[in-house]
Amino acid sequence: MSEMSNMNQEIVLSAKGVCKSFNNLRVLMDVSFDIRRYELVSIVGPSGAGKTTLLQIVSTLASADSGEVTILGRETSRLSHEEVCKLRNSDLGFVFQFHQLLPEFTALENVMIPALIAGRDEAECKQEATELLTRLGLAERATHHPNELSGGEKQRVAVARALINKPQILFADEPTGSLDSQNRDELQKLFLDLRKEFGLTVIIVTHDMTLAQQSDRVIEMKDGKII
Repeated sequence: MSEMSNMNQEIVLSAKGVCKSFNNLRVLMDVSFDIRRYELVSIVGPSGAGKTTLLQIVSTLASADSGEVTILGRETSRLSHEEVCKLRNSDLGFVFQFHQLLPEFTALENVMIPALIAGRDEAECKQEATELLTRLGLAERATHHPNELSGGEKQRVAVARALINKPQILFADEPTGSLDSQNRDELQKLFLDLRKEFGLTVIIVTHDMTLAQQSDRVIEMKDGKII
């Protein structure tokens, strides 16, 4: 088997027996799955199925009540707060439904923020952020603030921000949910292209079945369980 084939078999994220409740409401019940390197996986299901809660837990943004999450060989509950933050900043990228851009900063500055937090050289960060915005068709919008950008442009800035530290895993929570049909189609194609171009593993929570159908694998949830 070739080196690339071997790498494709590598499990980069594993959830085992994940459970989560909010007060008396059980949101996740004994959820387990593995994600292999370079996979594009969609998590689908009706509202209230637990999709976003699951994504938050497996991406280190929230904690499970019980169970284990292992990312790139590291069991996250055994890591210190500082180690989790470093893992999140260096190896994980995030794209949210409503982009979460900081309104006081330009598109370029928003993209640079994760790299600056990582302590990288400012000139290097600016150059890479400029290259990413150019790659995403936003070169002429780099100095614009979020309130001067369209919905599709904001989401592409968010994608650039997610890529600035060269993550191994990209998490996206309803990334096309706030977009019109044209921008939704463009973003779908972008995720597929970027997966190949940047060697990403991509995990997407989505109601968009067109996007899900283009994934390598679909994980369907209902009532806090994988079905």
